[in-house]
Amino acid sequence: MLIDDNKLFLNNNILKLFFGGILISNYFIHTFELSYRTTLKKILELTDHKLVEINGEYKSLKYVGSGITIMCIRCKKEAKDGKGNYKLILIVNPSRLTDAETYSNNIMCLDDFEFALRKLEIIIGSIFPDMELNDFKLSRVDLTNDIRGVPENIIREYIMIMRRSSLSNGYKLNSDLEKNTDDFRCEDSFNVYNRSQGAEFVVYNKHRASMDQGYPQEYLNYFEDTMRVELRCSRRYINKKTKGLSTVEAILLMYLNREEFVREFYTSIFKYRTDLCYISKRWQKEFIKKSFSSKRSERMIDTIEKLSESSAHLDNVLYDSYNTQKTRTKIPSYFNEAGFSPIPIQLETVSYMSSLDTVLGFSDGKKDLCCKIIKHSKGRKKVIFRYEDFRIPDDR
Repeated sequence: MLIDDNKLFLNNNILKLFFGGILISNYFIHTFELSYRTTLKKILELTDHKLVEINGEYKSLKYVGSGITIMCIRCKKEAKDGKGNYKLILIVNPSRLTDAETYSNNIMCLDDFEFALRKLEIIIGSIFPDMELNDFKLSRVDLTNDIRGVPENIIREYIMIMRRSSLSNGYKLNSDLEKNTDDFRCEDSFNVYNRSQGAEFVVYNKHRASMDQGYPQEYLNYFEDTMRVELRCSRRYINKKTKGLSTVEAILLMYLNREEFVREFYTSIFKYRTDLCYISKRWQKEFIKKSFSSKRSERMIDTIEKLSESSAHLDNVLYDSYNTQKTRTKIPSYFNEAGFSPIPIQLETVSYMSSLDTVLGFSDGKKDLCCKIIKHSKGRKKVIFRYEDFRIPDDR
């Protein structure tokens, strides 16, 4: 039995009170991982010796169509408690539990997710007659959102902006991934992790990733102009959030709070504000000259000139350009006052882009701060940047 209906599967209002969760969200659980530690002999018995060994890993793809990949791996650290040094791992795609042919999320509400879990319980019972879902530990969850209709050149621009932004203490780019991935393209993926929290925040070009993974053309068409956002939660992160809960309860908590958890992690990643829009270097200069004193505008323009280099990083520019911490703090505050980021748009054909908060859906309906009007000579022409636009035509 999955769980006593009278204890948890009551109604959405009680669940919301119990978990404090978000019940309506664009976020979904793409995959989650279940693990069970024991001996290799026991795992081979449980799987009826149907796992195929490939480079030291044992794997079965028999149930992939049902949303489950079965693996067996050796533990990284030698276990001394006598339970065994191997892990039986189930990688579960909830959407495929309900629709074996799907390549996108089809879990639209809590009822759908409950149904998927009930089906998972049945499948586990059929594969492993002596086990149930709660015998496994929840060891990874990928909380996901697909932001559709973002042109791919804009996706790349946002990713490069994030790469050039300053990270808070404890957050680092996943340089190991970049080094160990053949043909890694920095313009297609932003991966930042916090080791102490046990989670990694990822933004990437889903269409490009689908091409790399050899998806059929139908998949490629579906994911065109899609920016995927993920929070990849490890066992450490999950344990902190779900302490004292059974595996089923832990999965439900992660589902109900999926957007809240991503928002919480995201808001702590960057050192400086993320509610500022982005504009081209040309318009940055125009605004600065008309809005600030000559001394201040000189410093601001010097900063954006250095940041206009494609590889320039905000922290490095501030550190190399200004001798005191006080000045390094003042410069970003000037741009806060102006309402736009010091990092200019690199694309020559794009004049304006919404803030990170807006495009990632964390703006709570607020407008971007930059909503400016500039009058050209003799007032014959003007430009208005509107917060709802990804970009506007170049008025030159």
